[in-house]
Amino acid sequence: MSHHIPDLDAIQKLPDPEIQFYAVVGAVVSLTAALELKYLDIFVKATGLKRDTAGKVIYKAKNSSLQRDMAIIAMNDYLKSGPLFQEWKTLSDKVIAATGQGGLRHLIAHNTVTKFEEDGCIGGHTLGSLPLAGNAEATFHVFQNQQKVIAGYTSRKAALHQLLAFCRDLTSLSADLESFLART
Repeated sequence: MSHHIPDLDAIQKLPDPEIQFYAVVGAVVSLTAALELKYLDIFVKATGLKRDTAGKVIYKAKNSSLQRDMAIIAMNDYLKSGPLFQEWKTLSDKVIAATGQGGLRHLIAHNTVTKFEEDGCIGGHTLGSLPLAGNAEATFHVFQNQQKVIAGYTSRKAALHQLLAFCRDLTSLSADLESFLART
């Protein structure tokens, strides 16, 4: 099943930096959700179960990371070091990197979005109020505990261009998974 692919070029042309940013955040959320829906496709292909039966099995796990792991384990078992196993290993590693705790999907989905001012103060402004125009290197701090950032702990952050690149990677990864599943 194909899903809507956001028009990233159109997002980049939006005149308002705040709208650009939130559109890219929405694109990340949409593209990762579409990728997470592919877990069922992988599980169906690997197990040979009917789609409705496979859905009942995989969706018993409420956490998408567990669903991902179930799909990957099932495909690993299905391929068992066959000719497509290494290609699958590369793809599954990319899926884990994109959807795991260290990825931008996790950063955006599980953290608040707030402006971090240069003087170290946390502003009460929304992230989108941080000026982007004329400052391609502007970064956005997304974090759970503001007090840790004030105390000097490193916050994970992503610039707008990194989020756009992540969206392109997600689009490519989804297409690669579809192609792989069609060949298995």
